[in-house]
Amino acid sequence: MPADRHTRNVTVFPSRPKAKRDRPLRQENQAPRRRRPSQPPRRPDEDEVTYRARILRMHREGKMRRRRQARNRLMLLCCGVFILIGILFSLNLLFRVQEFRIDIGETSVYYLPPAAAASSQPGAASSAAPASSQAADVQAVSSAPQGEDAQPQQEQYRGKPVAQAGDMLEGGRYTVQQVLDALSVEVGANIFSFSADQAAARLEEQLPWLEQVKVLRGLPGTVVVQAQPAEARYTVQIEEGWAALSDQMKVLEVTAEQPALVQADLGECTLEVGRKAVLNCSPEPVDPTQFDSENMTEAERKKALENTQQEALEQAEARRKERAGALDTLIAQVQANELAEDLTAINVASELELSFVYQGRITVRLGTLNQLEYKMQFVAEILKNQLAPTDRGTLDASNIRDDGSIQPVFSRE
Repeated sequence: MPADRHTRNVTVFPSRPKAKRDRPLRQENQAPRRRRPSQPPRRPDEDEVTYRARILRMHREGKMRRRRQARNRLMLLCCGVFILIGILFSLNLLFRVQEFRIDIGETSVYYLPPAAAASSQPGAASSAAPASSQAADVQAVSSAPQGEDAQPQQEQYRGKPVAQAGDMLEGGRYTVQQVLDALSVEVGANIFSFSADQAAARLEEQLPWLEQVKVLRGLPGTVVVQAQPAEARYTVQIEEGWAALSDQMKVLEVTAEQPALVQADLGECTLEVGRKAVLNCSPEPVDPTQFDSENMTEAERKKALENTQQEALEQAEARRKERAGALDTLIAQVQANELAEDLTAINVASELELSFVYQGRITVRLGTLNQLEYKMQFVAEILKNQLAPTDRGTLDASNIRDDGSIQPVFSRE
């Protein structure tokens, strides 16, 4: 069949593969980038010499501009460094320890170190002016005119009495000098050169009859010590005798004779003077022979023993935390229900059998921590309003019904 005169023989070649592009394709609506010309275009009305002179002038101006920018940045950096050095120098020079304020309970006093003590420290020249101003403030109040019958007025500074190093503070336990020695902050030293938390911890440990200690900074040069005098509330029998504890369970002292305090049974615990009582729980012993099996290799037996011992330690730590929580909760509930003054003994040796003795005649059993707040409210109502002052026996409030109510049982002796 003859070929059509309108048809042509066309050879089809395979399409050329597209080259991979490292950069992303340009968006359709994005304008094409224009290269910045290396030199400005030549003006129509200038010749070759003028054009080259203009280019040289532009390069020279650009170089000078870049130099000015670099010089300005360097000047800013130098100014920042000088400002930082000035701040550090002022902090070290101006903020120096010059005085102490001690707040114990409701009493607040100032202690002003003598000028000789301040001059013996580094930077005495800078501290001379504040010391002289302190003396002027003190004299302005203490030298006020007085009548013949007027009592001698105690020196005042900033509206508070000025104490001497040997003066006794509130509570009659420690002097000003003892507080300063435990504080270990030198006069004339930079006020930011010591840790306030570490200083407070030293005070609590070395002066056990102080609680809730805080060390603050009063700029420019005042160190403030705030604390509350501790009061002995509980006593625990130990090998050395009897340990007296505060309401916060801080060990205050150890005596050979039993003090007239609330006797506490804390079970296994660690007591150190100046620190809070730490309740302990020993892990259950693990018998290594239980892993003696012919089906286990030596490595498997060792691994099983280590895992079991680790589980025992974790369980002991959980019981310790539960006992510590039980002690804190029970003491808080006793105080909240106004039973602390009538408390004779308290027992938290086991977190499952909490109990206390009321007025030395009624033993109250609370059981576990379950609904302890409700139990204490219920027990306080019974002790204060439903039992006679002569009743003696045991009040068991550990039985909780299915509906959540308490079924108390009082057994008279």
